[in-house]
Amino acid sequence: ALRRRRVFQVSKKPSNAAIFLISFLTYLIGIFPSMVYALPAGGTVQAGSATIDSSSSQLMTIYQTTDKAIIDWQTFDIESAEHVDFQLSQGGVTLNRVTGNDPSNIFGKLTSNGDLWLINPNGILFGNSAQVDVHGLIATTSDISNTDFMNGNYNFSIPSSLASTVVNQGSITAAEGGLIALVAPGVQNMGIITARLGKVSLASGKTFTVDLYGDQLINLGVDSQVMGQVTGMDGQVLTSLV
Repeated sequence: ALRRRRVFQVSKKPSNAAIFLISFLTYLIGIFPSMVYALPAGGTVQAGSATIDSSSSQLMTIYQTTDKAIIDWQTFDIESAEHVDFQLSQGGVTLNRVTGNDPSNIFGKLTSNGDLWLINPNGILFGNSAQVDVHGLIATTSDISNTDFMNGNYNFSIPSSLASTVVNQGSITAAEGGLIALVAPGVQNMGIITARLGKVSLASGKTFTVDLYGDQLINLGVDSQVMGQVTGMDGQVLTSLV
C-alpha cells in the first residue's frame, strides 16, 4: 500500500517528458492566432494574369496585368497588423474564391485600385479593426463559374450549402461611384460603409446577379431569396437595403 502511494506522489522535479509537453503546448498557444488569422494562403491563379508577392511577413501584394483575374485561395484571412493590396489597371476586377473549409476573418487592411470580389461559402467577417479601401467590393457566400465571370455574365448562381453569413464590424470604403455589396443568407452591418455617389447593397439571398457596368443593381434570385436576415448595428432588420 505504501509503495502504491509513492507511485502517485508528485515529484518536485518535473520529468523531461513533462517539460517537453509543457513547452510544446506553450508553443502551440503562442502561434495559434497566427495559424488562424494569417495572410491569405494557397493562392493559385485560375484565369487572367496575376502575380502574388508574399515576400513580406505582414504585406501581400497582388499585381494583376489583365482586366480580369480569378485567384483561388485555400484561406483568405488578414490579421490586424497585416495588409493585402491589389494593384490593377483602371476598371479591373479580381475574383477571389476561397476553396478551403474555413470562413474568412479580416481584421487588417485590404486595398485595391480596382474592384475586389471575395467569395467564401463558409462566411466572411470584417472585424472591428478591418480597413477596406477599394474601388468596389462584393463579399458573398455565393459562387460564380469561371466562364461566366470571364465573359462578363455576373450571375452568382452557385449557392452555398451552408447557412453562412457576411458580417461587417469595421470600415469599408469604395471609390467615388463604386459598388459595395454584401450578399449571403445572413448579412449584418455593425460598422461603417461609405460609397460616395455609389451604391451599397446589403442583400439576403443565395443567388443573385450584378450589373457592374450599368446601374450596378444587385438582383436576387426569387426562388432563393431569404428575407429578414439583413440586420444593422441594433439588430433590427434593414428592409430598405434588402
